[in-house]
Amino acid sequence: MKTLTLLAALLFITQANAQEEAKPKRNIEYNELVDANDIYKTCKHYFKNTFNTKENFARKATCHAYFYGIGATLLTLKKNNIETGFCIKDDLTTDELMHLYVDWAKEHPDHMDMPAMDAIFMAIDSEFYCEQ
Repeated sequence: MKTLTLLAALLFITQANAQEEAKPKRNIEYNELVDANDIYKTCKHYFKNTFNTKENFARKATCHAYFYGIGATLLTLKKNNIETGFCIKDDLTTDELMHLYVDWAKEHPDHMDMPAMDAIFMAIDSEFYCEQ
């Protein structure tokens, strides 16, 4: 019985220590949004074909996935005749969206502290705005 009590106490101490170590080192606000600059920094080198590091490869994959999701959503909405305020073409590609955003971001550095989706929609709006 003594061994079981000692084992339970040791387990409790170990678990408490692990939970303490798992706490974030800084105060994280979980409602923080990805801002326009985060996406710009991730995507700005996408078209340079530099896969020389794991970080570059990860950035390219992240950028591609982000804009693939946006493009697929816009095309699905269009296909289902849901108004978005954008007149996008039927064969819009992920690369075109990435280029559009990166070029727009270079021209609008004063917008880089806004939420990423706001900036991306501003970039798309600059190219594909239409009244529906």
